[in-house]
Amino acid sequence: MNRVHRIGSESTSKLLIEFSLPAIVAMLVQSTYSIIDRIFIGNGAGTAAISGITLCLPVIAIFMAFGMLIGIGGASLYSLCLGEGENSGYRKIPGNTFTLLLIISLFLSLVTSLSLNEILIFFGAKGESLIYASQYLKILLIGLPLQTVGYGMNNFIRAKGRPGMAMATMLIGSISNIILAPLFIFTLHMGIKGAAVSTVSAQLISCLWVLSFFRSGKSIIKPGSPILILSIKTSMKTAVMGLGPFIMQIGTCVVAAVYNHQLMIYGNGPAVAVYGIMHCIMVFLLMPVLGISQGAQPLIGYNYGAGRILRVRGLLFKSVTASAFILLCGFIIVLSSPGFFISIFNPADMELRSAGIHALNIFISMVPLAALQICASGYFLAAGKPKQAVLLTVSRQIIFLLPMIMILPRFYGVDGIWMAAPVSDMAAFLLTLFILFRELQELKKKNLLFHQIERA
Repeated sequence: MNRVHRIGSESTSKLLIEFSLPAIVAMLVQSTYSIIDRIFIGNGAGTAAISGITLCLPVIAIFMAFGMLIGIGGASLYSLCLGEGENSGYRKIPGNTFTLLLIISLFLSLVTSLSLNEILIFFGAKGESLIYASQYLKILLIGLPLQTVGYGMNNFIRAKGRPGMAMATMLIGSISNIILAPLFIFTLHMGIKGAAVSTVSAQLISCLWVLSFFRSGKSIIKPGSPILILSIKTSMKTAVMGLGPFIMQIGTCVVAAVYNHQLMIYGNGPAVAVYGIMHCIMVFLLMPVLGISQGAQPLIGYNYGAGRILRVRGLLFKSVTASAFILLCGFIIVLSSPGFFISIFNPADMELRSAGIHALNIFISMVPLAALQICASGYFLAAGKPKQAVLLTVSRQIIFLLPMIMILPRFYGVDGIWMAAPVSDMAAFLLTLFILFRELQELKKKNLLFHQIERA
């Protein structure tokens, strides 16, 4: 059976596992790399170096945001058009996406390199942390366009019914980084610069692997190919489809910048390092949920486009249930040994350990609730409803979290900064519950209408 068209006929449970498992494994390996990288840096250069990398997060998030805007948007549009049939013009979408990713990422890299220190200072860097952040980001900017293109195009590999290949892309990059990081950091004594060089090297390997997929068979993309010519109409549709995850990442960028700024006011240098460590742990917890959401998106998009509403509802419920279970298990594991997860980044720093345990217990106290919002946002994106996807995304990051980060420290000091996350998780969960309930009612009506048309 055709790899793509079986999405509309095989068991939804089987398909969800097949499409999600590779993404989960790949994302866990990738997030494990982030943790290991910071462990190497913390043990090799100290707590200030961890703070320096943390201060680079907003810049990295901006590149990732555009990778999501174009990459996820293009792949979602591709899946939706694929379900609608051969005449929807889906064949040109991957080439258009590749060209957009390349142009935008190179432009961002050039602009950032011209005002590097000014941008880092704007995001809260100063003193020793600014020196570390500048050394790291100056090298990393070489590889960020590679990461943006590789990540963006990898979404199409999954949409084409090749989740295993998509997983291999992320595994190759992450494992390469894990191998190269200690070589550059410790063996070659390059410190934080070595961490950046290893990351760029891994990004190059991963990007080349992705592009090799599009250099063969029906997926061919090569210099001079007509499908690389930009289409304004396709680009606009792509941007609309990718608006939800784009705003999510831009929100991440703004939130990281505000966190750093507030921690510099109410906390200290180690507080920024604590946030950087908790960010790694949070990413590790959420990666399986994001993997399930990503695995479900092409399945939901195809079946929604084909009018198979019962399959769409089944995929949504199964993805939410699996995500909630996995996230709850991870949450219990982390809170059972918070000291262990903090100390591995710098065992010698007792102040970091004490502050980290206290902050972590507050910061992730409501994180299991995030499962519903992530899966619901992915559903709306796959169903071609970017307004709802955007609303759910901005509700947590912009509408709830940002004000809480600014307001709560006035009453609770640095604890108020850590409290902002659980308060926002609860508020976003309640909003998602309301919006999703209304959507399920609409799906029920649409299913009845579809059957009436079939009978006629």
